[in-house]
Amino acid sequence: MFKFVNFAVDHEVFAPYAWVVRELVLPNFILFGWVVLLTEASLGAFLILGLGTRFWALVGVAQSVAIAMSVLNAPHEWSWSYYLMIGIHLAIFGSASGRTFGLDGLLRSGWKRSGSRVAGLLVKAS
Repeated sequence: MFKFVNFAVDHEVFAPYAWVVRELVLPNFILFGWVVLLTEASLGAFLILGLGTRFWALVGVAQSVAIAMSVLNAPHEWSWSYYLMIGIHLAIFGSASGRTFGLDGLLRSGWKRSGSRVAGLLVKAS
């Protein structure tokens, strides 16, 4: 992972992002490594379970953009794969996947019945 994070500085895509990586991420690499590991594991798990799919799809977009900003200009990288990841996450967000075979669909009826304000906002938004 360290090699790919260094690509953000060595093969700069966007100067402000390269500065953040150089000044903030690389000096605190262990902390950021754990955050990335937990985020990616949670992203995969929640999307597979179909729980909070719209939220985790947005997290996936942010993660894909961050990865793309790190390696887009690196040698031998497939730029289209990062655009594809962003597009897939946006499709998941737009279709509210998880309602058919996911936990979002199972919990939705309970949210409708509970009548709480937060649950009502979640149901109306989806």
